[in-house]
Amino acid sequence: MLKQIRSGIAERTSKNPPSKSFYIWIPSHAWRSAGLTPWNIYGPRYLSFKNSTIQQYGNFNWPSLDGDIEISGNDFILSILRNSTFFRLISSIPQEKLNDKQHYAVKVLADIIAAANQDLRLRYNSELIVIAWSDVSTLSFDTIKALQKRGITVLDKQNLLDNHWDDRYLIEGDGHPTAQANSEVALSLARRYGQCDSSLID
Repeated sequence: MLKQIRSGIAERTSKNPPSKSFYIWIPSHAWRSAGLTPWNIYGPRYLSFKNSTIQQYGNFNWPSLDGDIEISGNDFILSILRNSTFFRLISSIPQEKLNDKQHYAVKVLADIIAAANQDLRLRYNSELIVIAWSDVSTLSFDTIKALQKRGITVLDKQNLLDNHWDDRYLIEGDGHPTAQANSEVALSLARRYGQCDSSLID
């Protein structure tokens, strides 16, 4: 999401600047944002600093900066840089250790969303609103709390669906909202915010 905004992809695919932007969040996005899922190895890696600023450092398949540098046999150039002054300088970038992986994952995701909200406000004067497709886990609770702390508007899915939430609103074996869920959420948002030019970002 953040990379799309900063690279201009979102701007090129939208004819009119959105007055409201929406991000549908599911709990596993925290793990994905921090590079802690095995299937998302080429996504952009963002470093989360203690002051909540965020900066991209390559992709998840780049060597880690937490001390466990893993370099494949084909990465000959990186194997040379590993002992160089340049590599030691890059590796000294302040980053929270992964002792508490959930805390770190939540912080990375919240900082990415906050940065995206700031960029959208500067580019389009558009507010980023999070649609929380949350559950009763501590991961969901901690993420919502972190987003609200950063001034992000969070709307619960239950307040946007036509009926009480149940499994029919989830793709079986996938965990993402179904087409029916997205349709009901979109109509509810249109009623809530009026005839605004909105954009769904996922």
